[in-house]
Amino acid sequence: MKKVLIIQADFFPAKNYGGPPVSIKNLCLALDGLFDFYIVTQNKELHEKEPLLANNNIWHYMWNINVKYLNAKDFFPYKFNKIVSEIRPSTLYLQSFFSFKIVIPTILYAKKNKVKLIIAPRGELLSGALKKKWKKIPYIYFMKLILPKNTLFQGTSAEEIKSLKFFFPKWDNIFLKNLPSPIDLQSSYHKKKNNTTKFIFLSRIVKKKNLKFALDILKDISENIIFDIYGPIEDLNYWKQCSELIASMPENISINYCGVVSNEDVTKVFNQYDFFLFPTYSENYGHVIVEAMVSNCPVIISDNTPWNDINIVKSGFALPLSEKELFVNAINKAIKMDQQEYNKLIMNNRRFVREFVYDDVSVEMYRELF
Repeated sequence: MKKVLIIQADFFPAKNYGGPPVSIKNLCLALDGLFDFYIVTQNKELHEKEPLLANNNIWHYMWNINVKYLNAKDFFPYKFNKIVSEIRPSTLYLQSFFSFKIVIPTILYAKKNKVKLIIAPRGELLSGALKKKWKKIPYIYFMKLILPKNTLFQGTSAEEIKSLKFFFPKWDNIFLKNLPSPIDLQSSYHKKKNNTTKFIFLSRIVKKKNLKFALDILKDISENIIFDIYGPIEDLNYWKQCSELIASMPENISINYCGVVSNEDVTKVFNQYDFFLFPTYSENYGHVIVEAMVSNCPVIISDNTPWNDINIVKSGFALPLSEKELFVNAINKAIKMDQQEYNKLIMNNRRFVREFVYDDVSVEMYRELF
């Protein structure tokens, strides 16, 4: 079988990195038996100094994937090249554009050894993600000087393809959306309590995910609700601003910070809530949105994701951030739903997941990609 080496900044058992590890796990599971997958990743948790694993000199085997965790010095060209040469992959699949510690050695190896290189920036080039442009634009121009001419860029949304064409017009690109987690749709209906509706926010706590906006919306709600927040606190200053808003909430709004959820527990957590409130500034794919929908937890999200068709199917709400009142109205509508209306919403949600999320064509396109 052909060997595919995936290079990325993060992988399980790390908990704080968000969607990219989930994307790769799902891809490897979907193509299991067709390719030998290897992952080389950093031996660290986001914002942590201690190593993720004590033994990082061996290959670890999980979900039929060979994974090696490297310390920073192992990404220096000499050591990195030695590791890659031992594998002799037919394809290098790079899961970042701005993580220069892993990007530069991968590109240099591909160029020197004429190995097929596919780069999936994972939304890093979207306008909502381009912070500190004064640093990133020169970096982009530098990368154009060293990129192999046959490098293929992968975008997972129409917006990302547009940004790839803008920044890299001389390189080929392909649209291939992320694959969802192989989870069976939950068959049972969640019992919605009329006296207190439960909302959940589950994501990294950074400005981009827009928790502060969610809290600002809830201040205008007069009914009793529970709003539980899950996710790693990455931006302490932003969390401080959110905490100040939480302290000023009226008594009818109960808010709790519940910590970080491991990947295997996400579905179980979503099952406990009536709605997922997630007014994100932008999502290239939004694995957490898909996980909520698959878990029968209807979503109230911004219209800056690929999932705006939930408005057509009437399985949730995708709303513009410029119109706060629409979010307030959607939450009030969610609160006032009786069980019959809620069951219909869940039924529409299942139809949306079957028709728009699961896609055998994408699996076949990934097979052809490698």
